[in-house]
Amino acid sequence: IFISRSYDATTHFETTCDDIKDIYRRMTGSEFDFAEMERKKQDIFGDAAE
Repeated sequence: IFISRSYDATTHFETTCDDIKDIYRRMTGSEFDFAEMERKKQDIFGDAAE
């Protein structure tokens, strides 16, 4: 079980993202790579055919 280390009850986006990245790092042992989330040219996300 991975528990958030944050006790911040606010809805600040930055602190929420930091908390999520911290949990990911503790779960996997590596930093989250946002580059892997970038949309690739051949990816299909409901786009109309060109």
